Amino acid sequence: MGNYDSNNPEHVKKAEAKRQIETDAEVHDLRAIMESQLGRRFMWRLLEQTGLYKTSFTGNSTTFFNEGQRNIGLWLIAQVNENCLDEYTQMVKENREDT
Repeated sequence: MGNYDSNNPEHVKKAEAKRQIETDAEVHDLRAIMESQLGRRFMWRLLEQTGLYKTSFTGNSTTFFNEGQRNIGLWLIAQVNENCLDEYTQMVKENREDT
């Protein structure tokens, strides 16, 4: 594309098409992970590691680190809920502690 010019409609159109291809690939990848029990198990561990469902406050600067991890978890769970809601529900059922 050379130098990108946001005033050039052709450049904008190509950039939007490229981004859509990337987004489609990301959604496809996430769905592939969430469709298998192994992938859902991995996702569950990853979400747990981010501290998504616990407080990040420590009373010191570790809070900032914890909030960074939690922010990644929030982003990830939003992606999962937007694109794989049925698989997310299945993942929760598979990881219930009383089962």
